[in-house]
Amino acid sequence: MAGMRLRILTTALALLLPGCLDSCDCGSHAGSSRETGSVADPQAPNQAAGGHGRETDAQSLAANEKRLAQLEAMRVQLAPLPEGEEREKLARAASAIDGTADLGEPIQSERILSTLPERVGEYKADGSAKAGSTPAGAGTATVIARQYRSGASIMNVKVTDTADAPDLRRELSEQLVLVGNKPSGNQEGRVEDGVPGVVAYHADARANRAMALIGGRYLVEVMVHDAPSTDVAWGAVMAIDRKPLSR
Repeated sequence: MAGMRLRILTTALALLLPGCLDSCDCGSHAGSSRETGSVADPQAPNQAAGGHGRETDAQSLAANEKRLAQLEAMRVQLAPLPEGEEREKLARAASAIDGTADLGEPIQSERILSTLPERVGEYKADGSAKAGSTPAGAGTATVIARQYRSGASIMNVKVTDTADAPDLRRELSEQLVLVGNKPSGNQEGRVEDGVPGVVAYHADARANRAMALIGGRYLVEVMVHDAPSTDVAWGAVMAIDRKPLSR
């Protein structure tokens, strides 16, 4: 359970890191060693030559220590939602996610590329949608991603087929009934039009994030940098075309 919690919090923190804000791989799960085909192009820290490589390693270690401290600060701010109708609704949604039966083979990315349209509300696509695959459990997961812009605001949207990745679904289900304050962006779970997810807004960074599961299978992650409102990321989740994601 502790390992899963760390993976959950690492995911949330990855959404906030400055280097992630301008990347189409925003929201990638830092708790695993996944590499996403054409969706991500991570740079290895040891590519520098000579002493620069050792310096980079030291910087990376310091950055990781700082990240762990931030994770701990976030962890202590998350708590179960008080008993009530809202918690019951979210708990039912979490149980449905965890009880999902065999979802079959991962879908081909070409079948879901149209999920990410040219516009999402006021945001216009900044380039075409990217597709790739990433290791997931004993197999692979299909991933598509696209970046959008509206003025100075940047939105990154990623859709992952979790057919072979139940751990990714559990990352969401375990967060549905948790709430937090400032360090976690006042995170809260919600269910709208049958779609369960979590949302948060980090006022200091003007960063809005959302994570949701569509059709019990497709994990949608949205990160908005310089967000004009506290709910623009969730609005993007609800605005994408869900027809290609129907099973």
